[in-house]
Amino acid sequence: MKRKTKSRLLALATAMTMVVSSFAGVAYAAEGQKASPLKLEDQTEVRIEKSDNGSVKFYDGEKVTEEESKLVNKDEKVELEVKANDGYELEKLEAKTTSGETSQIEVKDNKAEVTATEDTVIKATFKSKSTENATEEQKQPEEVTNTPAEQPASEDNETGGDDVTLMPSKSEEVVATTSTEQYLKENVSANYANVKSFKTVGSMTIAPTLATEGTTSLDDLWAAQNIDKFKSAGYSTVALYDVDKNSDYYVAYAQPQVTDAKFVQALAAKNNTKAELRKDVVYDNGVVYVPKKYDTNNDTRIQLLYTTTDESVAKTEVSVKNNGVEGNFVENLVVTSKPESNVVQFKITKDGTELDYYSVKSIKINGKEVVNDMKAWAIKDSTIIINGVPASINKVEIELSNDAILVKPDAPAWYTSPVMTLPGTWEFGHEPQVNEVLKINAVNDYHGYDTADITGYHYGNSTAWQEAGYQSKYIYPAEVALGLRDPKLDDLDAMHSDSTRTSQIVAQTVGDVKIPASPTFSLICSHIGVSSDLEYAPGANNPATVDPGLRVRILGKSGNTLLCSFISPTAYTQAGVGIYKVTYQAGGKGKVQKANAKPEESELLKNCPLYTLAGAEYTFYGDEACTDARGTVTTDANGTSTEISLKAGTYYAKETKAPYGYLLNSKVYPVTVTNGQTTVVDVKDIPMFDPINLLVNKKIEKGADKSLSVEGAEFEVKYYASVGDITGAEPVRTWKFKADANGDVKYRDSYKIGGDELLKDSNGAPTALVGTCTIKETKAPKGLALDERTIYVRITPNADNSDVTQSYSEVPSFENAKEITKGAALFDQIEKTQKVNLIVKKVDAENAQGQEFGTLAGAIYSVFRVEANTETFVVDIVTDAAGIAKAMGLAPGRYTIKEKTPSKGYLLDSNIYQVDAKIKEINTAFFDYAVTSKETPTNTIVEKYTTDINGKKHPVVGAKLQLVDVENSQVIKEWVTEKKPTSIKGLTDGNMYTIKEVEAPAGFETAEPTTFTVKGTSTVVSVEDKIKEPKITTLATAQDGTHFIDGTKTEQIINEKMMTSDLAIGAKYRTVAKLAMVPTTDAAKAKHKELTYVQKDGKDYELTKEFTADSEKMTHDFQFKIDATKYASYKLVVVEELELITRDGNRVPVGRHAKLDNEDQTVRVSMLLDINIAKADANNVGHFLKGAEITVFNEDGTVAKDVNGKDAIGITDENGKVSFSIPYSFEHKYYVQETKAPNGYAISHEKFEVKPTGDDKLGTDLIKINVLDEALIIPPTGVDNKVIGITGGIAALALVGLLVLRRKQKKQ
Repeated sequence: MKRKTKSRLLALATAMTMVVSSFAGVAYAAEGQKASPLKLEDQTEVRIEKSDNGSVKFYDGEKVTEEESKLVNKDEKVELEVKANDGYELEKLEAKTTSGETSQIEVKDNKAEVTATEDTVIKATFKSKSTENATEEQKQPEEVTNTPAEQPASEDNETGGDDVTLMPSKSEEVVATTSTEQYLKENVSANYANVKSFKTVGSMTIAPTLATEGTTSLDDLWAAQNIDKFKSAGYSTVALYDVDKNSDYYVAYAQPQVTDAKFVQALAAKNNTKAELRKDVVYDNGVVYVPKKYDTNNDTRIQLLYTTTDESVAKTEVSVKNNGVEGNFVENLVVTSKPESNVVQFKITKDGTELDYYSVKSIKINGKEVVNDMKAWAIKDSTIIINGVPASINKVEIELSNDAILVKPDAPAWYTSPVMTLPGTWEFGHEPQVNEVLKINAVNDYHGYDTADITGYHYGNSTAWQEAGYQSKYIYPAEVALGLRDPKLDDLDAMHSDSTRTSQIVAQTVGDVKIPASPTFSLICSHIGVSSDLEYAPGANNPATVDPGLRVRILGKSGNTLLCSFISPTAYTQAGVGIYKVTYQAGGKGKVQKANAKPEESELLKNCPLYTLAGAEYTFYGDEACTDARGTVTTDANGTSTEISLKAGTYYAKETKAPYGYLLNSKVYPVTVTNGQTTVVDVKDIPMFDPINLLVNKKIEKGADKSLSVEGAEFEVKYYASVGDITGAEPVRTWKFKADANGDVKYRDSYKIGGDELLKDSNGAPTALVGTCTIKETKAPKGLALDERTIYVRITPNADNSDVTQSYSEVPSFENAKEITKGAALFDQIEKTQKVNLIVKKVDAENAQGQEFGTLAGAIYSVFRVEANTETFVVDIVTDAAGIAKAMGLAPGRYTIKEKTPSKGYLLDSNIYQVDAKIKEINTAFFDYAVTSKETPTNTIVEKYTTDINGKKHPVVGAKLQLVDVENSQVIKEWVTEKKPTSIKGLTDGNMYTIKEVEAPAGFETAEPTTFTVKGTSTVVSVEDKIKEPKITTLATAQDGTHFIDGTKTEQIINEKMMTSDLAIGAKYRTVAKLAMVPTTDAAKAKHKELTYVQKDGKDYELTKEFTADSEKMTHDFQFKIDATKYASYKLVVVEELELITRDGNRVPVGRHAKLDNEDQTVRVSMLLDINIAKADANNVGHFLKGAEITVFNEDGTVAKDVNGKDAIGITDENGKVSFSIPYSFEHKYYVQETKAPNGYAISHEKFEVKPTGDDKLGTDLIKINVLDEALIIPPTGVDNKVIGITGGIAALALVGLLVLRRKQKKQ
């Protein structure tokens, strides 16, 4: 780089410091930067650098992997796969180590291998396959030296002096590039916006800055001691897009394409000298996201810092769209430039093609249109030169066109000024001239406020016209418009201050000038008098706000653009003035007038409105060979075409599309167009007719009786003036024809036997028009079948309108149409002999609608022909879903029909059906003979039951069952059982099925699956549900909690507590409790030899209760009230039964508790036994002993319980007495015994039995018991007396015990 150039770049960098100096410490993370993996001491890292136009990937011997780097052991071999993109090939593959050594890697069959001795970077370079064939000019454009006259100055080269040499750019044609919008569409993050459309709303500035490796930030770069790190800087204005109206961000493309560059920092600020930081601007992967709150007029700037190497180059992608410009142009190009260059230069032409400004319609740099910015680009010797640092010029999109609006740099200044252009094209019948004046219609309005926001169109003005003083500012433009002054056109600007007036042009023609309507546009207020006839008139004034008309003065002309001044009449003391550009076209017009070349056929054509002069297209060409098309006109129903505007000259008109029903006219008509005139070309087209000869050709099928003839067959033919679906349409003509002996029907009067007159031309010859004909046979000759089809024939123009074509179909919608050979019959028919159809109708013998299962389809019936009592097999026919089977087209005769195989779900029909099929009538192709086969379906009966605890069966209601087809494991039916068994009709005989219970009713266990085979007419399947049996325990007590009631009372209460477990939650149950009478005396046993129950109201006394189980364990309380005096000779045992109440209300016994020997559920009818005992000295019976322990025992030796439930154990008092009150019933026995002697006495071991004297009657006898103890100091001499009911004569009277058994209410 030259020193002076570098100093200027540094000067630019210093100026840019104003922008970035306030950005210190703020950075955005670089997209794609990844940390290196953790590396062990004996490992090395192999990293693949991303390549353009191809890829390098790691290969493990079987597949490629996508990682960018990998750790391997030192000296390990690493395999690689190398692939070039379409249109490219590998130029070289290099390995560069950290020690700086670079080596070439050999590639074979897209595979390569490298040994990793130290950290290594793999880099591949790919080249275009067409590079070798490119011209030297394309490979290396020549150096171009700027001069002020040839090349605009760069923004960073304020003088553009001749000492600045453009750095050469190298161009390489490629297959494809990525447009700005395409890049954004692929890379805009959904976190900020969703790309839905592209609307350019403004611009922003990107400023790429390149520095040496090791630079850490912009602050680091701008530090005084680090100024040598700076390499280059530049900026570019890029388009700002609104891609998502629901997003809070605009987006812009900002992705410098510099090789070996590493992203360091991105900082955003307001684009002014203060550079206020904008932290809410986001940079991510080449996309800038600018909040919509910021101004879109280049108000935001972003600084992008990259470090580069000495080998780094900047790449610019160029795409070219050519819209008809002659020559050979590239479509896609990648331009490589040195980063320190100040331009990007390239050629888009090939094979000697030249390029100038006239062919460039659009040129976008980084998405921003710069076609009118002649400081941004230039063309020198067909080389395009883009002004700017290459790092800031990433994408260039060029559009070429013959109607480009660009002009050469020597065009007038006003042409490229910001003055706005009104939409539409003004069509002049003459060449407009400067200072020419038009007075046109327009609607003008006065608003009284600034109209800057009313419309996007604002008047043009000139700072040269803005001289000092109020009057000059407002009157100068008006004087120019009125022709009182000549305009200064060197510095026009777009102004809108004080533009309180508007105007709107209406569509009109003024003289030979056709003016289109315009939207509303602004006008400045000027204090000058303009009359209503748009002439200068001092003092003129209209007090209305709305005044009509505009005076238009042409101030300048360049190319197809006019610079015009507009002034409206004075209203409210002011006239409205503005300057706008207008696009114009001068010349004359051309049109055609078409007519029917055969007017004599007009009457014939009235039968078909399809024939029309509308829709013909004539193309006007600039050459007689008709290759240079200039435009096309289209005729209306009168044959009058639209107009085409053309410059004055000679042209050639040729029909390129004929109107419907007419032949294409191939004649070329010369046309002379003059300014301001319309040239009309008279043309004629010939209508298409079809001279039909043969309508029908009828033949008899092969093998038919030779005596049969086709003569006499009759046909009805209808003509419709339509080539669409004619369903419901009325025919124009209807004819009836009869076939001759050859089976021919011709479109001639000699064959017509009725109907309308034939269509004929002006010479009387029968002819056909375009449209649709239907042909249908109405009568068949004897012995031949009537063809019931309707044939639809269309007569239409062929593809090139050179002739008519015929096609036919068998449906009115004309589907599957076939073309008819020219000259052939429209209906080439083969006549068939009459046939019979045998039809078997299979029906369900039980239900006309069929069964739930089974199908009428698939039954096979065999058809036999009977001749001389001999059956000959003809065909097997199979029934369809409706049970219909047909044997079609059989010869008349006798037949038998037998079912061979039944359809699924039905039994074989053993009947033999006989049919005598005879021809019955003529004009019928087929005669139907039908038989009905009644089929019996299989019946499968599924009964769902359970067995109760008594062995009785009950139906189970509410079980959910499934029927599974074993063959395919499919569930084919699901139902809930009812009280009656389920009948399933139509299961396939011999097939296996499974009944599966999916849900058992509450209280039942789910049954195991039951598999069965359908056999014959009826199959019964029984499925049993096991009862979930609950457990029952019982506790029966008297009111006092004991198991005894007082037998002396007529009303006693027995409380029962019934405890159930293992209940089915949700199931409904019923409990039944009764009192069983168990005899305890011989008399009672003799009376009740069988188990009986306590009675009430002449029947068993029972207590019931219904409940729904809400838990597996539940307790129920019952209370019996009985007359206890009736049951003295019995024990009463509570017996319970538990019933499950099913969904149908049936009660199924599921549990019983009836253990007659269970004491917990037993209550005894008892009396009170009072025992009074006195204890005396055996040697001195008058001496009663205190302190003796007396115990009453049960028969089994256990201590008896007294009336209070306590052990019957007592101690004699000072009178030697002790008493007991014990419940008693007849089956009980007790005995009394001394269990502890008083002090000084020996215990008596004698047992005294206590037993009533009666049987089932309770007496009041006294029972005397003597209990004698001897003193220990006296040898034992006691008397052994056992006395019950008597008093013994004993030498010494001992203790006397009195036992009284009586009826007595128990004490509580």
